[in-house]
Amino acid sequence: MKYVARLGLLATLLLATLMTAAAPPAAASPKIRIGLVLPDLSNEAISNINIGAHQRAKELGNVEILTTGSYSGAEQASAIEDYVAEHVDVIVYDSIDAAAVGPAILKANAAKIPVIAIFSAASEGKNATLIAPDFEADGRMIGRWMAGKLGKGGKVALVEGNPTDTAGVELDTGFTEGLAAGGITKLVASEPTDWDPQRAFTVTGDMLTAHPDIQGIYAAIDDIALSSLQAIKASGLEKHILLAGHNATCEGLAAMLRGGLDYTVMDFPREIGATSVDLAIKLKAGDQIPEVIKAQALGIDRATAQAVLAGNMSGIPPDLAPNVEARVMAAKNGCK
Repeated sequence: MKYVARLGLLATLLLATLMTAAAPPAAASPKIRIGLVLPDLSNEAISNINIGAHQRAKELGNVEILTTGSYSGAEQASAIEDYVAEHVDVIVYDSIDAAAVGPAILKANAAKIPVIAIFSAASEGKNATLIAPDFEADGRMIGRWMAGKLGKGGKVALVEGNPTDTAGVELDTGFTEGLAAGGITKLVASEPTDWDPQRAFTVTGDMLTAHPDIQGIYAAIDDIALSSLQAIKASGLEKHILLAGHNATCEGLAAMLRGGLDYTVMDFPREIGATSVDLAIKLKAGDQIPEVIKAQALGIDRATAQAVLAGNMSGIPPDLAPNVEARVMAAKNGCK
């Protein structure tokens, strides 16, 4: 799948400043080793961060990336400590457990290894930058959309990710704020899944058994939402339950086109992975980069996805349109 350049991804106050910060480094840059620590790579959005980083490294030719993926905070911390011991040039990470990873980031700081956080930062230590969407804003988009569909009396459940994951907490917070802005002030049910799709299936099924009047479910990310969708189908409830996710994975978009998923928020993880490599090279060279880089996100419902397939890109930022079109088309074609 082809992806557009990162022009539309990095939304800071001054686009020119950001483009300078993340611009491709000179071809003569010295070799650099990056330790990349991510959550489980079976998660499509996380896998795409890794893919984007490796694609950028291959383009440059002078970058070696060492990748570790785990949903264990302790294992992530251990991986970071290993990369410190190996004296990599830069560490890039997405914390699954802010407290567990914090001490390892302090060790990287002590070793004077620059650190870039993606999505979720550790609770301790200094990051040169944090690259992430505004997850609370994303959650508010989802909450407002669902409240708008259901009205003030809507009965809504939240299938959470992990309460130790900053990004997940921010999504949940934004979602409840968005619901409240639309007049829904109380969740029928809320339970974490630790980002485990099988647990999401069980949690969703239990919620529907206890509360068969549920009308809408927000399941933390699309991988979780797809398991919630299977639980809804298995529940025997002969009604449509609004289902929202986050990330706009290919499988999530495919489920949306089939009528299962109703809403998701599209982020751009491959571009984020590529940008992290460019910024790592700048840090290695001693250049200054922004302390926070906010990545764009786009809310998509089924009507929008169908409009994209019909060639109607109305309402989609022009710089994101080619990327959005490519991803919706890939979903239509079976995510090959």
